[in-house]
Amino acid sequence: MSPRVRPLVPGGRRPRRRGLGELFDPDLSTPSARALRFFVTDHSGHRGSYAEDVAAVTTTLVDTRSLSYRQTFAERSGRWRLTATYVTDPARHTVLTDVSFTPSKPGNRFDVYAVYEPTPANSRTANSGATQGDALTATHVPSSSALVGRPAFTATSSGYRGTSDGPTDLRGDGRMDWHYSSAAPGNLVQTAQLAIGRGGHATVALGFGGSPSSALSAARGSLATAFGPVASAYAAGWHAYVASLKAAPPSLTAADQRTLYRASAMTLAASEDKIHRGAYVASHTMPWIWGKEAPSGPYHLVWSRDLYQIATALIAYGDTTGGDGALDFLFDEQQKSDGSFPQNSTTDGTPFWGGLQLDEVALPIVLAHQLGRSDAGTWSHVESAANFLIGFQQDEHTAPWSPQDRWENQSGYSPATIASEI
Repeated sequence: MSPRVRPLVPGGRRPRRRGLGELFDPDLSTPSARALRFFVTDHSGHRGSYAEDVAAVTTTLVDTRSLSYRQTFAERSGRWRLTATYVTDPARHTVLTDVSFTPSKPGNRFDVYAVYEPTPANSRTANSGATQGDALTATHVPSSSALVGRPAFTATSSGYRGTSDGPTDLRGDGRMDWHYSSAAPGNLVQTAQLAIGRGGHATVALGFGGSPSSALSAARGSLATAFGPVASAYAAGWHAYVASLKAAPPSLTAADQRTLYRASAMTLAASEDKIHRGAYVASHTMPWIWGKEAPSGPYHLVWSRDLYQIATALIAYGDTTGGDGALDFLFDEQQKSDGSFPQNSTTDGTPFWGGLQLDEVALPIVLAHQLGRSDAGTWSHVESAANFLIGFQQDEHTAPWSPQDRWENQSGYSPATIASEI
């Protein structure tokens, strides 16, 4: 299984435009990289800056039948242009980035750096890092990552966020003076200089694994295959999926409307975990400001209600296989022995938060009906959930009174919950 990359809005711009963000491995409950960004310096005394801080940034869907995206950074004074095209290797736990850098004047020289913020095993403050040959590895047991370039990086360093990291160094005089070969566990930021300062192409591979060696193997294997073939294989998978869907409704007459129709379907499909099939997380997104409560947030969990909504959209697209998989996950992995469903769970079905929301008990029954599932196995789960609702009592209340409404704000009689129970 390869890492999951958070999809982008077709043709739009991501908030903050921070390069490639929030990569998940080995499952969609585990963000293992906060960001991969680019930093540019020159040799005329200018301090270095993140590309997005000094450039106009656009994000483009480069294939209307694949979640293949390119970011273009055009420096505002016109001195350079950087593009980064991202794909996931279907055969390995690797994300590949094709980087193109073009100075406006051939004689001008710049230095381009990849700045990587690892969060292996969903940890942000206890990650160790090291230079291994021409690669950077990061580890938080039981997960590791490896950053490798082709051409090989010309300089590397592992430091701590805001104190000894590469951007802090480069902002001083535009040169990479620190070359720390290792860093003990901390809030790790790793920096690598790309060999394209005078213009050209480079490929950056970010691999994941259970150890530094396995992460390196994944990254190097993807580099050996090369960006073009990996991108083609990645796109082919999406092409096949889109071909299986219903055609866009005739009312969508504009090309951008049809593109949005297809990209929306692919974004929903991408929210399915690739290890625990049918486990669609609420969203790939993560407001990192919420990190005080946990490194990962509630969006990276499976909610019965959100899963129902995703499944019904997939059914409307003609992807009944996805809808059936969602129902199988709800009944076989998430449903409790008393017939209820947890407030949310990780992608393997393990309950996470401890609340109870009765619409999340009712909606799987509705989904079974929409799918026409009337077999004995499905009925046993439906009956169990229905009996839980009928027999529910708490604090002298009975259903449709719910311990929590759908926003976790309060108990009581919620119109949305009552509707789903009916």
